[in-house]
Amino acid sequence: ILPGVVVSPASLPGIKRWQVTKKVLESTRIIKWHPNNQKVAFAGGQYNASVIHIYQLEKNKLTLTNILPIAWCHVINAMEWSPDGKWLTVTGSTQNHNKYAKLDIFETKTLTREKSIALATASGNDVQWTQDSQKLYIVERNKISSCSPDNNFELVNEGFKPSIGNTFSKMAFAPDKNLIAFSTNRQKLLIYDGDKKLHKELGNESTGHRWTELRWSPDGKYLILEYSGQHHSLVWNTKTWKQVNEIKPIKFESDWSPDGNFLAIGSPGNPYSK
Repeated sequence: ILPGVVVSPASLPGIKRWQVTKKVLESTRIIKWHPNNQKVAFAGGQYNASVIHIYQLEKNKLTLTNILPIAWCHVINAMEWSPDGKWLTVTGSTQNHNKYAKLDIFETKTLTREKSIALATASGNDVQWTQDSQKLYIVERNKISSCSPDNNFELVNEGFKPSIGNTFSKMAFAPDKNLIAFSTNRQKLLIYDGDKKLHKELGNESTGHRWTELRWSPDGKYLILEYSGQHHSLVWNTKTWKQVNEIKPIKFESDWSPDGNFLAIGSPGNPYSK
């Protein structure tokens, strides 16, 4: 939906129904489905007024159940549920002139803040859980840290080093766990092996914009990077490591439900799902 341009979701082949929610967020920056397939979180809001809205999916309809204000946050950079569904993690820049960042970890049953961690840099932060939910990785530009529920979420430096002239932005684990991909501030794609050694370096020099999402396909054959500059995506073949496509869609945020039956989409005004 583009408010003022399109008054209802488009008719698309294979789409049975759309549900449009009320305009509850000024803008939707991130959407993440809960692993149980029954909840979806929308993160957004105005600058200096960040908030997370959590919806429950019942009988193919979304119902707003929780509003979680992130009062300290100027802009939310990343949000992830742990694969076991026990934790919701949020990172973003603080309201202090965008100079600092924090990581909040919430216990999902009660949405109680379990831990709040100060980070060194305000931009380029990302968070990714391992599939066993035993470790949370945090991207902090020049380093990659991790923490775990087993050690009270104390940060540990993982030892990854960016190539010369680059800083880390986003990260994603390959489905087979043998490779880890990082995007950088200079539009580079860095691929590391299981020994934390640089395996591949791909991409062009920066034009002043940044990658906003980095995703492997479920079968691991492709890697997709979403680019904020012109709101387009690049698709890489992970066997040949050649770019195979460039997609230039209308800008919106989206996330598939774990069962693949629902797609949650957030426009600059209204979040909706199919």
